[in-house]
Amino acid sequence: MISYQKLPQWLKVSLTFPLIFLNGGLILLLYHSLQPISSIVIAACLVTFLLEYPIVFLERRGLPRALSIGLVLVIAVALVGAVSFGLLPIVFRQLEEFVNRLPAWLTAAQPIVPQPY
Repeated sequence: MISYQKLPQWLKVSLTFPLIFLNGGLILLLYHSLQPISSIVIAACLVTFLLEYPIVFLERRGLPRALSIGLVLVIAVALVGAVSFGLLPIVFRQLEEFVNRLPAWLTAAQPIVPQPY
């Protein structure tokens, strides 16, 4: 068996590029198969990063870390709840209008869209 150090330079270069593209393609395939999990992890990391600043601010004011985390968590959940409470009726109203208009849109689009054979 020939060691990697004894291979000619042109062979090393010609083997390196296909391996890089093959590994990149496999990483991309793995990313697409694990996409929902990676999205959740990325979103959790962003939320953690953003909530760390108020926790550090409260710690500098003299609160213990556990109390700071609890306070920031309660405030964050309350804000998300308040925003959801205000936006959910609007979203449901828009969804109801969409469902009511959808049959008219489908009948209007029927002549435009070609029929399958």
